[in-house]
Amino acid sequence: MVTMERFEGDAACATWREAISAMVDGELAPSEQKALWAHLRHCAACRAYYRQLAALRQRLHRTDVVRLWLQSVKANRRLRRGLVAAIIVTALLSAGVTASFVRRRWQPPVMTPPIAVGLFERHLQAPPEWQANPHCFAGMECLHQRTATIAPLFLALPRWGRLERMGLCECLKTPIALYRLTVHGQPVLLFQFPVDRLPLQPTEQERFTFNGRTVTCAVVGDVHLLMWQERGQGFVLAARSGTVNLFQVLQRITLP
Repeated sequence: MVTMERFEGDAACATWREAISAMVDGELAPSEQKALWAHLRHCAACRAYYRQLAALRQRLHRTDVVRLWLQSVKANRRLRRGLVAAIIVTALLSAGVTASFVRRRWQPPVMTPPIAVGLFERHLQAPPEWQANPHCFAGMECLHQRTATIAPLFLALPRWGRLERMGLCECLKTPIALYRLTVHGQPVLLFQFPVDRLPLQPTEQERFTFNGRTVTCAVVGDVHLLMWQERGQGFVLAARSGTVNLFQVLQRITLP
């Protein structure tokens, strides 16, 4: 039974204190509880005394549970070993989940056919983030300095096609040199990027050797793509399917 030396509710009725203590301890007979509840409804001092005893009982119960748990762990060697093993396993699982999340979240971008189509659709209308004047002789060199890549040399005749725009795209947080050609009145985009920063990962589709290059041909939706790698650089030619023969464009693109 819980006893206390002094409470603010010591003004409680002396005849009911023992019954209140028994009520808190769960030892009061059901036949006496009804009378006690009826008294508590009308006596504020006894209600305060009951609340104080109940709060103390609850605190002591929580303390006893923790102390008993600690004593059982200390006395049981097998339980201690199991607890330590559980903590180690939980830490390893948490580290593994965190590492997996970081790898997936911060995985470096790659150039795939769907991504190339997305860049094509975006920059077919919107210019790249940085543009250079393609008619300036220093334009290729300026683009080379900004991208740290080898600028392609277009051997296209003026009647066959012309370079209308060139610039720098950073949609994938990696500098991508973008060249826009007009061939037979149709737009063609060429992307060039360093494969060490943006790996070229074409899907397993039709591959063949064309003019000494291993080229992957892909059609995604209504966009025709040619993807290849050369001298540490990745290249993607893109145009609307059926509008331009990209192989004619490819054979006129050489590196200096």
